Amino acid sequence: MEIKGKVIEVHPIVEGTSKRGTSWRKRGIVIETDERYPKKIYIEVWNNDVDKVMLDDKVTFDVDAESREFNGKWYTTLTAYKVEVSSGIMMPGAPNPGTAEPELPGVDSGVSDKLPFE
Repeated sequence: MEIKGKVIEVHPIVEGTSKRGTSWRKRGIVIETDERYPKKIYIEVWNNDVDKVMLDDKVTFDVDAESREFNGKWYTTLTAYKVEVSSGIMMPGAPNPGTAEPELPGVDSGVSDKLPFE
């Protein structure tokens, strides 16, 4: 399942060691979705991804949902397995990363498509 939104809360990193002796890290992230009626969603991010996400970032998470029963109540956890981040801060005059710049007719940018080491 894919969820997109803006990071509105970043919880502290929690660290531990598994029964096998492997160390792990996790962090809770709260995002507000980009929908007509925005929702706030808590998502857990694990290990190397905990340092990727900052407050106000625009993010896309691919998540796994899992529910567990405890004492007659059900609890659901969303865990991110893929994290894509684009900064929430845009510089004035910077192109929007989601749009291509229009090509002006008759204007040569002088930029070659070849890499300098080819």
